[in-house]
Amino acid sequence: MAKSRKSGRHSRQMKILKLVQKGKCVKSIRKQGKRIFQDVVNKVVADALEHPDKYFSNPEKDFTRDRKMTLPVFVRLMFHCYKESINKMISDSFEKLSVGTDPTRQAFYNARRKVSYLLFERIFREFAKRMEKFIYDCEKYSTPLFHQSRKSTGRFKIFAVDGSDFKGRADPSAVDAYHMRKNGSREYNLYHFNAMYNVMSGIFVDGMVKGKLKDSERYALLKMVEKMPESLRKEAIILADRGYPSLEVFRQLILSGVYFIMRTVKPDSNGATINNVNLPENQDSFDVTRTVTIRKHKGEASQVCPDGYPWRILANRDCANPCNYAQEDMTFRIVKVLVEKTAFGESASDRASDQQFIEQQEQGDDENVKQTNKGKKKAQQSKDEDSYVEVYLVTNIPDDVLPEQEIADLYTMRWRIETAFGQLKQHLNGEKFFAVKHERIYQELWAKLTLFNYIKGTGSFFEMEKARIYQQKVNFLSLKDACLNLLWKGDAYKKFEYDACRDPVKIRPGRHEERKMGNNNSKPKGPKVVPNQEKTLEKAA
Repeated sequence: MAKSRKSGRHSRQMKILKLVQKGKCVKSIRKQGKRIFQDVVNKVVADALEHPDKYFSNPEKDFTRDRKMTLPVFVRLMFHCYKESINKMISDSFEKLSVGTDPTRQAFYNARRKVSYLLFERIFREFAKRMEKFIYDCEKYSTPLFHQSRKSTGRFKIFAVDGSDFKGRADPSAVDAYHMRKNGSREYNLYHFNAMYNVMSGIFVDGMVKGKLKDSERYALLKMVEKMPESLRKEAIILADRGYPSLEVFRQLILSGVYFIMRTVKPDSNGATINNVNLPENQDSFDVTRTVTIRKHKGEASQVCPDGYPWRILANRDCANPCNYAQEDMTFRIVKVLVEKTAFGESASDRASDQQFIEQQEQGDDENVKQTNKGKKKAQQSKDEDSYVEVYLVTNIPDDVLPEQEIADLYTMRWRIETAFGQLKQHLNGEKFFAVKHERIYQELWAKLTLFNYIKGTGSFFEMEKARIYQQKVNFLSLKDACLNLLWKGDAYKKFEYDACRDPVKIRPGRHEERKMGNNNSKPKGPKVVPNQEKTLEKAA
């Protein structure tokens, strides 16, 4: 039976791909995305029921009795955790699942206490693997953004690595995330999600969740690289911001055979990794290759750990004191470019748009090109600190593979992971959790990440029609509603284009907004006044 099921699933996928190659791709691709999601969920749930010791807190008793809240129903219910309340989540999901009368909230609480978050983490990983493979198999019918990225990078796959904080209610049992009360403020838990994001397909491919107090972004990056298959390491380029560079990270990535582009702080500043390296002076841009000798710190461990930096560059003053510690030679490129702050998200919420950038290159929109060129000329005339910034990039990619300008352009794709974090938190309620305990918060987080991958994977084959004046892009909120209706309703294929095209976002080139750091715009909060109480307060005064 197992062989027949596997062969049947393989033939069904090949049939879908043949339909895609023939051009009948609109409905087939969306059906395939829904089928991949359902197959992964059914496979993981069936495996959990066969091996309850891996995912259940009490394997001998959990989900053994005939109840309304079975494991398949509970898992599908958890994928509605982006709702505003638990009651709405239960009513909407059971109405779409056609199970019957709604269960109580207590039944939901009892069910989620039985299941480990590892079940939802496995669903996330298997779905991301299969969805990414399907996107690359059908790249001919993807959006122009994917084609342009594929054209500029060739055989490489571009991954951005970054982290984001998620705040939850206070749970003192989570020692690595619990923040105690300070200055009269409330205690809370802070979790950090380290993610690896494919900027071409638009989905999260890997991640690690830990408490903020014991989190190390460098350690998470190297662990995610270790889990990469050998074939993927040869065609991967990792983009990372200023929180990741260190000599130990460079060394481990070079030994793993992975290309990377990381932005580092300026030389001779605190925490700089390129100190004691002879760099050209008084130049706006340069591209140099340096070979340095690194040596272990005295008394430091050789393994990668969050506590310290076991390697440093061997300076001239160290040569007079030879020691028996290990020494190695390491070669990398240092690229300095002078760019506008908006290109790296320094003073704007995002670039004008990736889609607008593609349209300018492919079609040569005269108005957009004039506006952007006009802005660039003004910035070049001033060249002051407000409009330009010096960017130092460290990479191990050879000169003949990627030249200087392409490395700088490639690094700008890193900002797409910041946009993905914003969409996850804003439109899928990524910062709102029903649970208090950290293990159940992880359940909701992995479920929301899986939904995000399904939405972006299905939307990667959807393109807006050209507008008259402004170029438009799909509103993620409308795309979310269309994809989720497609997932839970069987007759939503005809309305998909109509639902996804609602409230499109206009792309206005040349519009920039200064980045607001901190709570500068927050006004002091006074007593809350209800409209009916205004007259009473006036009389009392």
